[in-house]
Amino acid sequence: MNYFDFYNLPLTFSIDMVLLRQKFLVLSKKYHPDFFVNEREEMKLEVLSQSTLNNDAFKTLSNDVLRIGYVLELLGVKAENEKEILPHDFLMEMMDLNEEIMELKNENRDDIKSRVLLLESSLQTDLKQSCTSFDLYGDIAELQKVKTIYLKQKYLLRIKESMLKFASL
Repeated sequence: MNYFDFYNLPLTFSIDMVLLRQKFLVLSKKYHPDFFVNEREEMKLEVLSQSTLNNDAFKTLSNDVLRIGYVLELLGVKAENEKEILPHDFLMEMMDLNEEIMELKNENRDDIKSRVLLLESSLQTDLKQSCTSFDLYGDIAELQKVKTIYLKQKYLLRIKESMLKFASL
């Protein structure tokens, strides 16, 4: 059972967070292990399993990045350990940024940070548009765009982590 089925929600990139939280709280109460202390062992294990599923489902669906990756996997567009294939121009831009970060000097730190933030903002805007378009129309081309943007964001996250690492040296 996937997390959307567990919560009886439609499989979409965009999710009603209020409804998700309500469903999580109802199931948290229903499957709370403390209410089953005097039950037989099989029942305790089943409740623990459902409680764990509830927590994992909420963690994944309430986080935009985790949810998008999960939806892509459910739709068969992204395998869990799939080799990431990104556009050549994007990879070249990231390679240039990485080189600049490794040679990070105080005078260009703000410039690099601004470029990364601008790229991050642009990707977020594109992602929201493609997710909404896919949710509304089911366009497979949009699904591929979501995947590419998702992978770019993951790559950019590694760039940001490098920036923090080199900035602290």
